[in-house]
Amino acid sequence: MLLLQSLVKFVSSAAAFFTDGKRVNPLIESNPSIRLPDNGRWATQFPDYWHYSSDDVPDAVLHLKARETQLGRYCVGAGSGQTGYVSLANGTRHLYFVLFESRRAPLHDPLVLWLNGGPGCSSIGYGLLTEHGPCLIDGESTRRNKRSWNNIANMLYVDEPADTGYSFTTGGPTAKRASAAADDLVALIQLLNKVFPPFQNLPLHLTGESNAGKHLPYLAKKLIELNKDATKPQIPLASMILGNPAFDFSIQMPAWFDYACSNASSIGRLFNTSTCTDMQLRHARCQKHWARFVKARSAGKFSHKLDVKARNYCVDKIQHASQDAGYDLYDVRRRCPDQSGDCDSLPGLAEHFLRRANVRKAFGSQTKGFSLCNSTIFGFSLDNGDYSETITPTLVPILEFGLPILLYVGENDFVCNYIGVEKYLDSLFWSGSTGYSQSKQTARKWEGGFGWSYKNLVYLRVANAGHAVPESQPAIALELLARWLKKGTSFF
Repeated sequence: MLLLQSLVKFVSSAAAFFTDGKRVNPLIESNPSIRLPDNGRWATQFPDYWHYSSDDVPDAVLHLKARETQLGRYCVGAGSGQTGYVSLANGTRHLYFVLFESRRAPLHDPLVLWLNGGPGCSSIGYGLLTEHGPCLIDGESTRRNKRSWNNIANMLYVDEPADTGYSFTTGGPTAKRASAAADDLVALIQLLNKVFPPFQNLPLHLTGESNAGKHLPYLAKKLIELNKDATKPQIPLASMILGNPAFDFSIQMPAWFDYACSNASSIGRLFNTSTCTDMQLRHARCQKHWARFVKARSAGKFSHKLDVKARNYCVDKIQHASQDAGYDLYDVRRRCPDQSGDCDSLPGLAEHFLRRANVRKAFGSQTKGFSLCNSTIFGFSLDNGDYSETITPTLVPILEFGLPILLYVGENDFVCNYIGVEKYLDSLFWSGSTGYSQSKQTARKWEGGFGWSYKNLVYLRVANAGHAVPESQPAIALELLARWLKKGTSFF
């Protein structure tokens, strides 16, 4: 409640909330900084919400749930926090978020933004309920997570882009590219900083996994550019943390063979020598397809035809071989009798839970249902090339700027395996390239595995963990975050 109570003198009328039902929020005095733009429209679309806009953030309206939702009845251990939406693009895109106050010191602990991947997969369904939220899915209900990341930070989970999870669109398209989705997130962060003044001085850490490796660098770069304008309110961007990131599939897809036919995982090789000999021929062809694509891309010509050919061949000939052998592509220690490539039961339980009407009401959702992932959004990414495009032109300027970056990779993930991530990092040309390469020769141990660092880039391999490290190794993931928040690039 501390964060919400701190707002009473400034903006308490914006402080819509949940409190586990144990305490009554010190409601709600009027404040002239809160206004209702086009009140009739928003009152109909977002009933029981406060609405906030700012001239500094054009074409964006923040909606904060204005009644106690008692979220803690369904998300056990939720504590205090805020649910809401931000409406963008002339009111056609609506991003859902839930903010959980730190259990420790919400007025002093940093703000950590979390995104899941896909693109089009819910941060609520994955990150919150299956990885590091204050509550974790447990059958048809939830249990308190004693290793939640909000033990040490204010946690902000966002379903993005619009039409993901509890987010939605009305009369307009979603953001179809990662760069456009980042613009929406910038507006959300700006408005939250205005409505919750403590955030103006608390470090902001951008965190996520998988395809967030594409989305978060765009967001970081836009915030860095925003902060260069001294006339605008500054965003206290502190770092970026990426788990098992997707950076560039022209490098990471060919690494599927390297991973499958070496002793890369904790269970060793996935295939015998005979199978790997046969697969090596497919691997060579996979590399050739991507080489043609990269050659065209380097010449400034993005070839959708070459992209599709490379992607489909590598998926069909290498990924599907691992999938057909019964491996879970997100944690090869798991075996999938149905050959689905993904047999983690927790996300499905979370999806079923979040569809329930009483749960949607408690989370402040304005949708009539919930889907864990949106295949249409994923399809947009494939069709427009975003999925296969490299993030290098965006990531390198961030490295050169000096933003602290932590990368961690679970050793048992096949899809975004550590071999591919490390090959990608080796391919980067920046002022720290040589020093980073040399740092690998003196890898250092930590509780979760080992890693290396140079300047503002820290890299970790996490032992006995899959694609979702906080699910596989919750204690190690919390320690990883705590050490980073305390030590930053002096991690080791």
